[in-house]
Amino acid sequence: KMMAYEKVAKALKDAFAKHNIPSGYMAASTENLRYVYITPVENYGSIDGLDATWNMLSEKMGKEAFEEMMSGFEGTYPSHRDYLMRERRALSYNPEHGMEPGTDHTFRHWITLYLKPGMEQEMQDVMKEWKAMYEKHAFDTGYRVYQGEVGSDTPLMMISMGAKDAADFYAGSAMRQEKMGQDGYQLWLKGLSMLRDVEVANGRMRPDLGYQPAEQMGANMDN
Repeated sequence: KMMAYEKVAKALKDAFAKHNIPSGYMAASTENLRYVYITPVENYGSIDGLDATWNMLSEKMGKEAFEEMMSGFEGTYPSHRDYLMRERRALSYNPEHGMEPGTDHTFRHWITLYLKPGMEQEMQDVMKEWKAMYEKHAFDTGYRVYQGEVGSDTPLMMISMGAKDAADFYAGSAMRQEKMGQDGYQLWLKGLSMLRDVEVANGRMRPDLGYQPAEQMGANMDN
């Protein structure tokens, strides 16, 4: 089913490109075959524009052709959901490193932190300490922090890190852990005490499944 799914996903990308749809999206997949599509919005008011994008594609393709293409997804995945994540730049560290569109740093390591209710501010304080520790050691590797909003299992926060591949990521991770030592370990334990669950996933960005119009190629649309 994966091959059938990706065949339709690539056809969808080609349709966006063929009809010069002005809004783009990025795609990623995890090692356990989850697919994520990322569309940036400025605010809640911009969400209505997402429906307008799909309506535009349907009109340009023709309703029948559009529905026939989308029907190809039927039976290729068990479920899907839509949700919003807010990027927290103030909590992120060197967020452009390794995550700019078009680089060879396509590997992604995601840590999703499911917070205990009422621990949002405490976790943000821990993340500020974590960022200060990265600044102290002047690490090159950056990360981005996102906060779950509508449609997500709130309260939650997610950390996204990029690398060239898994070997590159884990070599860098081992180096950082060694440099941070007990200070880093104790801070990690402090953060763990605020969680009801944690989920770690590896994957990669999928430019072959995502679409970016030429004018957005330099825009920050990564996860």
